[in-house]
Amino acid sequence: MGFFAGRGEYPAAGLFSGGHLFMLACCVIALVILIYWTIRKPAEKPYRLIRIVSVLVLVLEVIKTMWGLSAGRYDEWYEYLPIWFCSLFIPFSLLAGFGKGKVRELALAFMYYGGLIGGCTYLVFPTTSIGRYPFWHFITFHSMLYHTLMIFMSIYVVRNHLIKPNRKDMKGYVLLIIAACVLAYVVNENLGTNYMFLAKPANNNALLQFALWLTGPLYPVAVTLWQAYVSYFMAGWFYRIWVKHKK
Repeated sequence: MGFFAGRGEYPAAGLFSGGHLFMLACCVIALVILIYWTIRKPAEKPYRLIRIVSVLVLVLEVIKTMWGLSAGRYDEWYEYLPIWFCSLFIPFSLLAGFGKGKVRELALAFMYYGGLIGGCTYLVFPTTSIGRYPFWHFITFHSMLYHTLMIFMSIYVVRNHLIKPNRKDMKGYVLLIIAACVLAYVVNENLGTNYMFLAKPANNNALLQFALWLTGPLYPVAVTLWQAYVSYFMAGWFYRIWVKHKK
């Protein structure tokens, strides 16, 4: 019964607890298997899997929202708007699977740069799931699966030559993240939310706490630039290692 319990009904597992490390190990094993399967042979119809995954994550998000409302969290409906950094994976995976032209190119850029870094960061610091809920809980399973798919699809789009990361991607990707952060900032100011963690640091996130201490009133600007540029350069660095390994 505790699998769909509301927040606070059972103690949270906590970051780096036994439950967190077990879930992290399961995600890593799943990723190894999926990536090995991807590397062995490029897909003949790569966009088919993108469409399947995009619909899957959308359905999971709808189920998550329905759970939130049924659990009595009617006052937190705004928390389910897809304006978090990782939530952008939902609309952009749909655009990558079903879109065309420049729209698809921009969506694929987010799937690689944002998906890789956002997914990896969350699996290590799942503050909104394991930091709030027990190990055996729907939100924990949903979040860890969701971010595992983000990482897998970031590798998938590169392996299947749907995107070749380069410096030309930076302008479009960075502007995309900045635009998303500006939208999140406006929503935060009007609804009192904390989308993109621009209003305040997340619980137990020492890095964001340090950023707030260091930048003070410029904290939203610093976090915006961090999410835009650091995710781009870190994903680019990973790709260069990938290419060097292949050679």
